[in-house]
Amino acid sequence: GGPPHVLLARFEETLELAGRRHELGTSQYPGVLHPRGFELLAGFALEPLPQWTFELGEGARLTRTLARPRGRGGLVLSWLLEAPAPAWLELRPLLAGREAARLRAFDPGASSRASSVALDLALEVDGGPLPICCRVSDGVWEADGLRYRDLEYERDREAGRDFREDLLSPGRLRCPLRPGRPLHLLAWAGPIAPLADPRQLLDEERRRLRALRDGHGLLAELRQAGEAFLVEHAHEPVVEPAFGGDLDSERLLRGLPGLLGEPARAELGATLLGRLLWRLQAGLEQGQVAGRTALLATVAAARWSQISGHPGALAAWRGALLELVAALAEGRLPSVSPAENGLLLEAGERGPRLSTQALWFNALLLGAELARASGDQPRAAAWSAVAARVRDVVLRGFWDEGRGTLLGGLAEGHDDGPCPEVLDAVGLPHALLPRERAQRLLAHVQSDLLQPLGLRAPAPGGGDWLCPAWAGSFFEGLIRLAGEEGKRAAREWLRAYSARTCEAGLGSAPQAWDTRPPHAPRGAPFDPWSTGELQHLAARLGRRR
Repeated sequence: GGPPHVLLARFEETLELAGRRHELGTSQYPGVLHPRGFELLAGFALEPLPQWTFELGEGARLTRTLARPRGRGGLVLSWLLEAPAPAWLELRPLLAGREAARLRAFDPGASSRASSVALDLALEVDGGPLPICCRVSDGVWEADGLRYRDLEYERDREAGRDFREDLLSPGRLRCPLRPGRPLHLLAWAGPIAPLADPRQLLDEERRRLRALRDGHGLLAELRQAGEAFLVEHAHEPVVEPAFGGDLDSERLLRGLPGLLGEPARAELGATLLGRLLWRLQAGLEQGQVAGRTALLATVAAARWSQISGHPGALAAWRGALLELVAALAEGRLPSVSPAENGLLLEAGERGPRLSTQALWFNALLLGAELARASGDQPRAAAWSAVAARVRDVVLRGFWDEGRGTLLGGLAEGHDDGPCPEVLDAVGLPHALLPRERAQRLLAHVQSDLLQPLGLRAPAPGGGDWLCPAWAGSFFEGLIRLAGEEGKRAAREWLRAYSARTCEAGLGSAPQAWDTRPPHAPRGAPFDPWSTGELQHLAARLGRRR
C-alpha cells in the first residue's frame, strides 16, 4: 500500500577513455544544460529493450541497455564498450527518496549514505522509505557526498507543476570496462536475491517483451508502452501513472479501458477495475471519494466491458457501481451536485460542461441497466428519466445549429469555440446525439480540429497543442456511424501518426504534440490516456471479423 516512491532518480555516467572524460548524461539547470551527453548520442532503439549508443570518437562506441524485469522491483543496466583500449566507467547515483508525485525540495540538513549489505551496496537518504540496493559485476565504491541543486524538469514546468528539485549523491562507483565484455548493474528497491543473474534477467525480459509486442509497428510499440503503467506491489498487479501521479487521476481512468481491453489483458483488467471499484465503494462511507473520480470510474468500467467483450464483469461489480451512481444522483459526493434540470454541476466551473454531461448520461444509463437487472425497477425508471432529461437539455441548450456542433460549456458570455471535449457526446458507449447531428459534429471536428498528430486543443498557459487521445474518441464515433469507411479513414490517420512517431524515435504516446514543426512532444511523455486510446484503436483496426 501507500503511494509509489522514487528512490533512485538516475545515474550520472562518465566514461574515461584514452585520457579523456566523456560525460554521457544531460541535465537542465537554470539557464544551462550540463552535462551535454546528448551531443554524443548517435542512436536509440526501443525494441525489444531500450538501448542508447554513444559515439566517442576514433572508432570508440558505448552501448547502454536498460531492462525493468516485470514484478521484480528493480532494473538491470548493461554497458558494452567497442574501443581499441580499456576504459573506466564512473557511475554516480542521484538519490531522491521521495513520493513519486512530489519533488525533493532543498533541505540543508539532508544527507545520503552508503553501506555494505551482503553482496550489495545500500544507498539511502535521510527520511527515505527504504534503501536502493546496487550490485555491479566489477567496480569499487568511492564515498564523497555531493548535492545537486536546482535540477529542472521541463515537462513539469509546461504542466504548471513544481519543476525544480535537489538530489543527493553519497559517492560514485568506478568500474573497469573492457572492450567486448559487458558490465552489468542491478538496482533494486530493497535486498537483491543472492543468485540474481543480470544476463538471465535481460534475456527473460527480451523474450517477454517480444511476446507482448506480438509483431511490429505502432500497435506493438503501444503495447510495450502500456507496460509502463502496469506494475506489481507485493506480487499483486496494480495500475499507476508512469513516473508518479495518482491512481485516480483523470488521464489514467480515461486510459484504463484501452490499456486493459485487449484479450491478453482482459483477465488482468477485470481484476484491477474490480479492485478499484470496491475501493471506491468502501471510501463512500468515509466521504473520501471525489465526485468526478466516481463518475470517471463508473464510465471506465462500462467502456472496458464494451471494449473487452466481457459484459458479465458489470454484473460482478453491480453493487459497487450502483452505490457510486446513487451517490452521484443524490448529491452525496464532494465537488459535484445534480441540478433540477438533471445536469451534473461541478464545483469551480463557470457553468455546466458538455463532457461532464456525456459522462453523467452514460453513468445514469449503466446504473439503470444494472438496477433493472437486480429487480429495482423504481430506481431504474428514475435514473432513465434523469438521463432523458440530460439528453433533452444538451440537445436544446448545447447544440449550435448554425455551426453544426456542440458548445463545450454553457458559461454566460463565454464561447469555447471548437473544442475536442465535445467528442464525449459520440465516443462513449451511449451517444448523446442522434445520428444526423453526430455526423455534422464529426464533420465539424474533422474540418477544424483533426491533424496528423491529434486534435487541436487548448494547452495549459495559452495557445494550442495536438492531443492524440481525442483522436481515439473521434474515430470511435466515426467508425460507429460510417462503418468500414470510418475504419479506412482511421487506418490512414494511424499510418501518418505512426510515421511521425517513428521519425521522432518515440515509442510511447505523449500527452500532446507541439502544433509547430518539428512537433516536439509536450506534457507527459508517457501518457496513459493517449496510449490507451491509440492502443484500442490500432487493435480494433487490426482485428478481422
